[in-house]
Amino acid sequence: MATTEWNITIDDTSPLWEYSPYADGNKAGGWASWWSASGYGYALPQGGISPAGDSFHVSSHAGSSISLRFRGTSVYVYGTANCTYSITLDNAQYTGQPDGRLLFSSTKMQQRDHYLSLIATPATALQQLALDRADITMSTPPVKQHVFNSTDASLTWTGAGWQATSLPQIGDFHKTNVFNDSVSVDLPLGTVAVGAHGSTNFGHMNYSATLDGELQGNWNASTYWLVPEPTLFWTSGMDPRSQHTLVLANAYDKQVFSLTSITAYVLEDQSGSSVTDASAPTSVPIEGTPGASAGSSHSNRTGVIVGPIVGFLGAFAICAIVLFLVRRARRANAHLYQDPPQPYAPSTMSYASVPTDGSPVMNIAPPMRRKGALPPGAAPPVPVASTSSRYSESVVSGSNTGPSSAMPGPAAVDINNIVELIAQRIDRGRDVRSDGGAPPEYRDGHAQ
Repeated sequence: MATTEWNITIDDTSPLWEYSPYADGNKAGGWASWWSASGYGYALPQGGISPAGDSFHVSSHAGSSISLRFRGTSVYVYGTANCTYSITLDNAQYTGQPDGRLLFSSTKMQQRDHYLSLIATPATALQQLALDRADITMSTPPVKQHVFNSTDASLTWTGAGWQATSLPQIGDFHKTNVFNDSVSVDLPLGTVAVGAHGSTNFGHMNYSATLDGELQGNWNASTYWLVPEPTLFWTSGMDPRSQHTLVLANAYDKQVFSLTSITAYVLEDQSGSSVTDASAPTSVPIEGTPGASAGSSHSNRTGVIVGPIVGFLGAFAICAIVLFLVRRARRANAHLYQDPPQPYAPSTMSYASVPTDGSPVMNIAPPMRRKGALPPGAAPPVPVASTSSRYSESVVSGSNTGPSSAMPGPAAVDINNIVELIAQRIDRGRDVRSDGGAPPEYRDGHAQ
């Protein structure tokens, strides 16, 4: 079966990223969430505000790290840096060489589990590293998306705490604050990957994912912002010949877990009715229509039948010929619709230029990207071959140019830096979150 390349985006707002020493505090001591039109999360007057613009996680703390576990053949990490940083991909280490907004990339890897980590080493408080997102490329036979939204009857909600609700910035979703409340779904046969999406917010906490009875991990959905639909769970490399069941559960009592949708990525030739039931109707023979041989048989007996019967049979033969021609025409027209249906691209897919050997590939787009994401092509991620970096079968891309001194959105960054310098001169003792500490409900990191 032919294969195609497609990619998903893990945004910086996804709990799948592991931030150390913390994910959402003051950037001087760890990582800070920053939105281009809303500023820093730790400077908010209260938690749970809907942000605007493009999101980044920013750190000026030497030794701050970010890491991600994924399965795929290529990975592209986007952001900005005006400081030095290092990368570890599986067991290989590299020196960061940012190329525009491309912090790191590696292609032509084996399609298996990989571990990626970046460590920032700024020398001064004015140096920083900002993470935007990671794009992960996979190679499979052609797939299409099957989306289960929160109102889908295929989802099974277990527990007394679930509430169906809706918000303008999110849409329909289910939430619970009861420990061990869960939601499960039987995925379609032919599923090779699955993702789950829900909101993160101030007051959300730990949740877990189990696939086919095996615990996949435990993550934390706590942040200063109300982020509408980040990726809560993602896995690929699933056996399309097996039936799979995904279970998501609230892992912290009296704190919120919410779910918006689950998306299965299903092989096109195993997706059930969307393929096998799409064929055009076939022609049905007209009952009672005599064939040509019947007309011939009646004609041979006309010499022994009286005149009135001869006339009747003549008229009958003419009718038979007309009906035969009509049936033949219907069959001919029916053949126009009997060819197998051709594969089609669903509306949830779009074509974009993905930097894999410079060729465009299929890009499976939202719901993996958060609202306010950079439009495709805004910062063309053209890989530049490194002269010294290589890991097994992968080709690591970097840049020989110096690091950029600009933060995401240069004008906005200059203003924020000025505001921050002024703020440091103001007594902020009444703001318990301004000391770089984490939110009250905070990420404990990734649990195996």
